[in-house]
Amino acid sequence: MISSQKDGQRSGFFPPIGQYAPNTRYHEGIPSLAASPSGGRLWATWYASATGCEVADNYLILSTSADDGATWREVLVYDPDPNGPVRAFDPELWVAPDGLMRWSWTERTCQPAADPGDKYAGCHSDPSCDRLMMAELDPDAEPDAAAMADSCGVRQIARGVMMCKPTVLSDGTWLLPVAHWKEAPSACVVASTDGGKTFAGRGGATLPESERTFDEHQIVELADGRLRLYIRTAKGPHALWEAESADGGRTWTAPRPSALPHTSSRFFVRRLSSGNLLMVKNGLPGEPGSARRDMTAYLSGDDGATWPWALPLDTGREKVSYPDGQQLPDGRIAVVYDCDRTGARQILFACFREEDIKEGRFLSADSHAMRTVHSKNDSSDTQ
Repeated sequence: MISSQKDGQRSGFFPPIGQYAPNTRYHEGIPSLAASPSGGRLWATWYASATGCEVADNYLILSTSADDGATWREVLVYDPDPNGPVRAFDPELWVAPDGLMRWSWTERTCQPAADPGDKYAGCHSDPSCDRLMMAELDPDAEPDAAAMADSCGVRQIARGVMMCKPTVLSDGTWLLPVAHWKEAPSACVVASTDGGKTFAGRGGATLPESERTFDEHQIVELADGRLRLYIRTAKGPHALWEAESADGGRTWTAPRPSALPHTSSRFFVRRLSSGNLLMVKNGLPGEPGSARRDMTAYLSGDDGATWPWALPLDTGREKVSYPDGQQLPDGRIAVVYDCDRTGARQILFACFREEDIKEGRFLSADSHAMRTVHSKNDSSDTQ
């Protein structure tokens, strides 16, 4: 064990060997990706289980690539209490304006399920007790597990779940999309106005009870200064809803269905350096959006009013889901997503440019469709 002590909290960091080795896992997915400001190093994280899917033994994996995603190496595992009732899940990577990479996740103290046949047995608890944790890492540093564990620290910054990237507003405010599952409001906003030193709640959107699920919401600042909240809801083919705020996220309009069809699953939306909006989600153009297949990148030039361009990233396969990514310093867009969390257990990586989306196919010499970050029983990518 490599331990870390900071702010009075002790955390468990481990090398990806022994009980954390890839060939011991039976569930892997829900990935996130970040790139160093120099573009010289990529990072990916996801969570795993040795006994099931979303259960008490969930832990986090941190992997890195120094060759533009051609090869990846797992360097660190985080488990808050090995073999204990606390699960770590829904990790997110994000490089803040200060150049440091934030690695965040939620911890939950689990209680046994009432039904022993429940596939989520062991992950049940009161969501109001979910603890949103955050660690800080140097994204350009050569990975060293002991040094990373010693320096990053772990602190609680809010309650709830944040499984999508924060947004930095034009005034420098950080807005974190933190969910309070199935509450009213559930798609909430936590803000920092001092560069991540402190965080405070700042309102949220209220979905109809019939539509509340895992939120997985994301925030976009529009050209006119308003904010738009994209929210995952419970039922496809219209499981992507929108709300807007004119006061920095303190109050929100009543959410309404988006014009884009989507299945009930996480999507990824981000403002690109060109000013255009990127949306990566399941479903090809014109399809009803009722299944986790056909991962596709969409582009909008009018602040999301229309999405006229689309690039299929992964077509014809089932169980592809949960995209996340970042635009690299050279303009390329890097995206990770998962495939078949309890079967193939793949974490996949694609890279493309806006020009590729506008053409509807991979044309750029440095663009590519899926490459593997990790796959079932892959033991070649650990340190």
